[in-house]
Amino acid sequence: MWPTTTRFNQTLYESARRWVSKVEVLYANELVTTLDVVVDGSVQFDDVAVRRSCNLRMVDPIGVLTPASANDLLAPKGTELRLYRGLMVDGSYEFVPLGVFGIVEPEVTSHGAGTQIKVKGWDRVDSVRTRRFDAAYPIASGTPTWQAISDIVTSRLSVPVRITQTGNTTPEIVYDALSDPWDAVRKLATADSLSAYFDQLGTLVVEPYTEIPTGIIYEPGTTSLLVDVSRTIKADTTYSGVIVTGEHPEAGAIRSVLWDTDVTSPTYYLGPFGKRPYGYSSSLIDTQSKADVVAATILPRVTKMKQEITIHTVGHPGHDIGDVVNVIDSKSRTNGSYVVSGGTVPLRPTESIRLKLVESSL
Repeated sequence: MWPTTTRFNQTLYESARRWVSKVEVLYANELVTTLDVVVDGSVQFDDVAVRRSCNLRMVDPIGVLTPASANDLLAPKGTELRLYRGLMVDGSYEFVPLGVFGIVEPEVTSHGAGTQIKVKGWDRVDSVRTRRFDAAYPIASGTPTWQAISDIVTSRLSVPVRITQTGNTTPEIVYDALSDPWDAVRKLATADSLSAYFDQLGTLVVEPYTEIPTGIIYEPGTTSLLVDVSRTIKADTTYSGVIVTGEHPEAGAIRSVLWDTDVTSPTYYLGPFGKRPYGYSSSLIDTQSKADVVAATILPRVTKMKQEITIHTVGHPGHDIGDVVNVIDSKSRTNGSYVVSGGTVPLRPTESIRLKLVESSL
C-alpha cells in the first residue's frame, strides 16, 4: 500500500471527506502540464502482465487540449499521464499516486457544452512490449538475473529500477527478433521466484511476491469504510500440487514436485479433492534448487481453495497487489485476513473503490 501520513489515515474515517483527482502530463520523462479537467474515469489494477490501466473522460471547454493531429500532446506519440487521487487533510490535499500510463486510443467528442476527450492508458509494460527486439537478443550464461532484467528494460525505457538481487544467474539464452521483451522479463523473473511490474510512480520493481499486512480492518460500523461485500468459493482454478520442470537443453532432467500434504486442507492431495497438479516449465530453470524454489513459491498460491471476495470501500486509494487487510461482515459470514489481488480506483470523488481479495496465507 502506498504510504500516507497519520493525518491522512485519520481523515479517512471522518464523515466529511473531500477527494480530488490530478493528472500530470509527461513527455520524454518531463512534466509538461498539470490538468484538473477529469470528470470521470478509473484506474484498474490486476495481477496480469499489464498491471495497471486507466480510462479517463476529460473536458476541454476552450479546445486547447483536444488532439487535432498525431503530433499534438494528447496523441498516442509517447505521452504519459501520471494520475493521483487526493484527500483534503487539514486544509490541503495529500495525493496518492495511482500509476503512470501511456496514452492509447484518444477519442474526441464534440457537443453543446464543449469538447470531451476519452483516453485509455496502459502502464509502462506496454511501452516495453511494443519496443520489440529488432534483432536476436542474446543473454550470456552466468549473467545475474537482476542484470539481465534491468538491461532489457533500460535498453527500451529510461526509468528508475528497484530489483532484488538473489545471487542467481541465467543459462545461455537467445530471444528471437520481434519477440516481446516483457515476456522475456516475466519469464526471467518467474524462474527466479520473483514478480516484475511497474509501481504507481512508474518504477520498475522486481521482487519476491510478498503478502504485506496493512493493519486495515474493513467492517460495518459508525466509522466504517466498508460499503458492501460479496463472496465466492471457486474450485476451477485451484490445484492440490505443483510440478515444475526445467527445459534447458544443457541442464538435463530437472523436475520438482510438491503436493498439499495438509490433511486438514480442502485440497489435500490424497483426499476427496484428488491429485490435481499445476504445471510450470521454463528453459530458464537450469538447476534443481531453482526448480524447488519455484515450486515452493507457486504451491501456496494455487492450493487451499481460497475464497474470493469483492468489497466496495470509501477507504485508501493506494492499495496494491499483496496488501493484506481484515474483512469482518456478519451478514455474509466473512471474517478473516484477505490479500488484495486487484481493484478499481475511481477518479470521480463520489464513487467507491472496488477491491478484489482472496484469502491470505498469513
